Amino acid sequence: GELSKLQTELHAERQKASASTITPRIPAGSAVTASQGMFPHVPIKPSLKAAFERYQRMHNDMFAGKRPLRVFVYKPGGQLCNILRGTLAAFLFALLTDRALVIENVKQWYNNYYDVFDKPGFDLQYDNEKHGRMRSIRDKAELDMDRDWERLLCDDLNASWPQTAITVSSGAKYFSPFIYRNPRYQQVMRDWFIDGSIARPLAALLFRPVPEVWRIRDEFVRLRYPESKYRIAMHIRTEHFPTTAEWSAYADCANAVTPKDQRDSSLWFVATDTEKSRKHIQQLWSHKHPVWLGEGPFQAAGNNVNAQRMAVADILIAAEAEKIMLSPSSSYSGMISLFAKTDQLLLVTDRNDMSGAGSDADPHKEFTQVAPHCYRFKSREPCSWHGATVSFSSKIESGKCYTSDMRLDYCR
Repeated sequence: GELSKLQTELHAERQKASASTITPRIPAGSAVTASQGMFPHVPIKPSLKAAFERYQRMHNDMFAGKRPLRVFVYKPGGQLCNILRGTLAAFLFALLTDRALVIENVKQWYNNYYDVFDKPGFDLQYDNEKHGRMRSIRDKAELDMDRDWERLLCDDLNASWPQTAITVSSGAKYFSPFIYRNPRYQQVMRDWFIDGSIARPLAALLFRPVPEVWRIRDEFVRLRYPESKYRIAMHIRTEHFPTTAEWSAYADCANAVTPKDQRDSSLWFVATDTEKSRKHIQQLWSHKHPVWLGEGPFQAAGNNVNAQRMAVADILIAAEAEKIMLSPSSSYSGMISLFAKTDQLLLVTDRNDMSGAGSDADPHKEFTQVAPHCYRFKSREPCSWHGATVSFSSKIESGKCYTSDMRLDYCR
């Protein structure tokens, strides 16, 4: 039907564009900050831009042999957006401690950073030739958030980890909130970040999608998701396939937050994680409302480069919307929130066992209900144990440096 026609049009446009020269929005390896090109809507303080540009020079000088080598090695685990979240935490540690961040892939997921993102002004994907100096390092230590959270919260990071190479193996473990509340770094946190928003500006600086990803996004927006329309985006996680009532919660939420005079003409874009759910969405909604999906069929990202690029393109498409409905306990939803142009972010929850965690599926969020099962996000910032039973704000109470103002109102 109409959606099949869309896929045909997108494919034809893709083939046509493939023959043309691609001009990146920011040249690969450029020292230009992302806030000046790719994501101008993300606020970044001048002090953070300056720190990032200083870091670019420092990182490159280390591997050019111009200064002593000190590294933070991130060995990712998990799926794409868990890895991106872990990369943000690893980079914050590296930025604060003057270490070169290197991503060393040891899993089948996400084989190469440069498959999806351009260099952010320095080489962070491990390469035997470019990072050969690392092979001689013998002075090493491991960082584990579950074990070392108190050191992250209370200690001087360089004094606590004096070794030349620090390694962290992590998927969804996002330890930045501990560092953000560390008394030793309060001044720099205020200097670099706006109201505790750490992940969003760092994501805009680090994650510069390759031209092919932008091309997918731009074609889709031009063909089916124009700015002239009122746009709703949804990310629907279907690990536990939704019931009829749960599907209805998304539609009801979308209608509740769309101006009445725009409801009939608004466009819905849905990012989802199985081919089964893609087909179900077409059957459920396409005859009632204009609803579009990213180019299919669905492919699990894994080490599939095309699927990874499609996943990031869907994030950028969803980020264009005027209102965005997200799923609980999802790093993919979290990544959409970081790049979203709108502040109108909503969470559809209270959905039986859709996320495997019952009605309190995202225990680190506080909600303001705007419609049944539809709540406003309190913060875009991820929590350390996202969607898990471990609570950041109660855990830190046993820390040796704890004070009550360390608690975070968006992390229970």
